[in-house]
Amino acid sequence: MEIVILLVLVFIGYGYLQSKTKPSKGRMTSSKKPAETYNVSKLTSDMLQPTDAEVKTNDAVKFFREFMLKTGTLDKDEISDHTQMFREEMREHAEALREDLASSKEDLAEYKETLKELKAGLKHADEEEKEDIEAEIEDTEIEIEDTKSEIEETRAELAAYQKDKRAFLINYVNRQYMRS
Repeated sequence: MEIVILLVLVFIGYGYLQSKTKPSKGRMTSSKKPAETYNVSKLTSDMLQPTDAEVKTNDAVKFFREFMLKTGTLDKDEISDHTQMFREEMREHAEALREDLASSKEDLAEYKETLKELKAGLKHADEEEKEDIEAEIEDTEIEIEDTKSEIEETRAELAAYQKDKRAFLINYVNRQYMRS
């Protein structure tokens, strides 16, 4: 809850409020008075405060909702549907990363099996075939190393995404709603 409050405080922070209106104690509220809107061209990381705090799923959804309303990008009639789409995009992104990881692991298993078969075939090959098989072994070993690197990168990306939705939130909002 504190993170959400801090996130909202920075967005409406002094710079934005001073240029648009008198600050209302630096907080976004859903009071019954007419909603104020703020003119921003894109969402930036510094709008999510504190900048070193992790943005969890619920925090990302709450900020998305408030940001869309306060910027006038969406109105109250549209926000529920768009918030649901945002939640679905977050789920799909995590699922895609998990699928990429599973696919890379399958590829790695196949490359290892191919390498095993090539090495077995090397024992029974004549001199000319040995050169071709050794070249294939070398290529397969490179593929194995590349795939291991892909697996580690995807694991790291998935772990970072599960831990902090900040980058996803910023990219999603800017890609889907903001005009540069």
